Amino acid sequence: MAVINTLRKKMVPLKDKGRVSTYLMFISIFTLGLTWVIFQPPFASVDEPAHASRAFTAVHGQAFFPINKDSAPDAVDEITVPNWILPYAEPDSPYCFWTRIDVTADCAQTDWTKTEPTKRPNQFAQYFPTFYFVAGLPSLIAEGQVAYYLMRLFGMLIVMLFVFLILNELRKNFSPKLIGLTLVAITPMNILGSATLAPLALETASITLLTLLLFRFSKEGILQKSDLYLFIFTLFV
Repeated sequence: MAVINTLRKKMVPLKDKGRVSTYLMFISIFTLGLTWVIFQPPFASVDEPAHASRAFTAVHGQAFFPINKDSAPDAVDEITVPNWILPYAEPDSPYCFWTRIDVTADCAQTDWTKTEPTKRPNQFAQYFPTFYFVAGLPSLIAEGQVAYYLMRLFGMLIVMLFVFLILNELRKNFSPKLIGLTLVAITPMNILGSATLAPLALETASITLLTLLLFRFSKEGILQKSDLYLFIFTLFV
């Protein structure tokens, strides 16, 4: 309750002139995220090949919960993806850089021209498909490296949508000090996380937005219809 009361006191709407600052902050965050999307090597984050595989299947007929052939509760699902999503098994790819400070992440390689389908286990097949469906859309019209980077970009765009909504909510209903604190807390994770094909940054951003909406509801006791739609949308992400 003490935390809620403190945040209630911080809920002081800014003047309209704060809108320009909000847009500038968003452009800065978006630019940094886009830079990471372009220059970070493929497969350079934890489990990115598995997330890329799940994004591909989400728009190719396996959007909702593929059949698990194993009855074990912790078993992984089998999905079908093109070979270019899978880094080479050798040399240790895609784990060639893990725990090795003398090896750069670009050691993970694949043959982008290999489009033949292959089956592989995937531990993310049961994850809610919203992020994967959006990120996987480019694979409907592109293949190989082009599809991979476009999938990264689409994944970043949905994260940046939530970043913009967070900034807008902070600008309208919270004090400048809380805006700065929130940005310091979420920006590194959202820039780094959105630059890789994984839903972690989206989870962080959506939870942040949901928290802000709940705090505002605790003060005002009512949400506008648009806020209610946003609240429901956030729950399904």
